[in-house]
Amino acid sequence: MGIGEPSRPLAALCDRLLHVRPAKLSVMVTLMDEVEDYQDFKRLIAEFVPEAAPEILKAGSPADTIAAFAEAFGQRYFPLSNGMIDASASFSDLLRFIPIETFGWEEDAYHDIPTDTRQGIILSSLLVDFEGELGWDGDGVRVTVLEAAEGFISRELLARVPPRGYPLDSLRGALSRRYRGLLYFAEQLCHDSPNQLLNITYEDVWTGPPEWDRAVVEQITEDWRDFLKKDKAMVSFWEWLEKKPEARFRVVLDFLESEA
Repeated sequence: MGIGEPSRPLAALCDRLLHVRPAKLSVMVTLMDEVEDYQDFKRLIAEFVPEAAPEILKAGSPADTIAAFAEAFGQRYFPLSNGMIDASASFSDLLRFIPIETFGWEEDAYHDIPTDTRQGIILSSLLVDFEGELGWDGDGVRVTVLEAAEGFISRELLARVPPRGYPLDSLRGALSRRYRGLLYFAEQLCHDSPNQLLNITYEDVWTGPPEWDRAVVEQITEDWRDFLKKDKAMVSFWEWLEKKPEARFRVVLDFLESEA
């Protein structure tokens, strides 16, 4: 971009201003707001990914420019949510709040556990009293999860599982050194993880959106890196269970009973 040459998004806005006739005040205000949003977007680039500014600013349309920013930002900090950044996104949309990925369980997800194809998730959830921790009445979800587990685990072994599962505090005490993947999953199910990405849902983001702030970005970056480690541990535990469900579920129950 040469000296004095306007950037593409700004040039497009200037062209629109030149061809509006005679412009209503409301139209002029809208166009000027877009110019201001673009300048704020450039400041966002300068603060968080200054080294990528040339590539981002020559990307083309606003949607392409935002996508280029999201890619550069994700490589340095954490991925931005594709669900919140789409082809219709504008600079003002992006500036409103940080569009983060979330991994907290929505209520509907608990009801989907019985039909999950991963036996490790079904068995792990049986060990956690998430209904009690979340303050839910009744045991509707737990009953259907137990019925699903009966398809591949003996009733004799399932009878050893506490009726509501183990309280989170009990699991934290027992799993401080062993089966960490189960502990991380229990905290996620109960929305009680020290990592907020494992607790919050998209609804939480909309009601309490994270602002574009250096301290906020650094905290989410730390949580993202921690999430990758915990997610790997959870998946490893599920896969370990699934290789020999009956035998290994028995081993886990033996251990939890010995720690009670």
